[in-house]
Amino acid sequence: MLCDSAWAPSGPVGGGGLVVGDPDTAGAAADLVAARLEALAVRHVFYPQARYLGRRVDGSRAADGAGTPGQVRAELARAAAGAVLHAACHGVVAPGTGDEPTSYLMLAAGEAAGLRFTAEDLVATIGADSTPALGLAVLAACSSGVPGRGYDEAFSTATAFLAAGTGSVVSALWSIPDSATSVLMFMFHHFLRELPPAQALRAAQLWMLRPDRELPARMPTALRDRLAVTDPRAAGSWAGFVHAGR
Repeated sequence: MLCDSAWAPSGPVGGGGLVVGDPDTAGAAADLVAARLEALAVRHVFYPQARYLGRRVDGSRAADGAGTPGQVRAELARAAAGAVLHAACHGVVAPGTGDEPTSYLMLAAGEAAGLRFTAEDLVATIGADSTPALGLAVLAACSSGVPGRGYDEAFSTATAFLAAGTGSVVSALWSIPDSATSVLMFMFHHFLRELPPAQALRAAQLWMLRPDRELPARMPTALRDRLAVTDPRAAGSWAGFVHAGR
């Protein structure tokens, strides 16, 4: 799968896709208010044609849906080639060796199957007609790049997307702070307008370190305010994100 991913031709990242912002876990996890601001800003500024699942800033359900695992699977199944997924939500790694889920995103509660969107779920779709042909998956979720099974660090939510045909994946290696992450992710998509994904992530991380950083004119005021309540230069604010793929 590594060779297949490396040899696959690179395609343009499209303007549509899916943005997920802090789905309501019904108390299973803490609310991520900054993640909602991040997701809504990313969708509004960079991907206005994308569908939005999750919650609005005030906590109400988004018009396109609450963001249950079933809704996310359905949206990914019909995503056009080169589409973008941006998921600003909780990520969980639960080490295991059996058949139980080990790496997953926590989405909205309300389905009989639960609120988990697991790496195992995605792997099970490989080769099926519903496999997402995403150009980019941005997993702004804690430990989304960390494996829960095996000893070679190969099986995680991030690598499951690569194995399913996604061109590039950005994921996190540890628990990430809500406020600082929201600004970094906005800047990643800002630089992505001119740079390939790996270079765009590096540019966003370097931007976080600059004392004289310039704020893009299109950055919403709510995200600008987040810089006042966090230290963007702290390693925990930017260093946990990595790129894989093309």
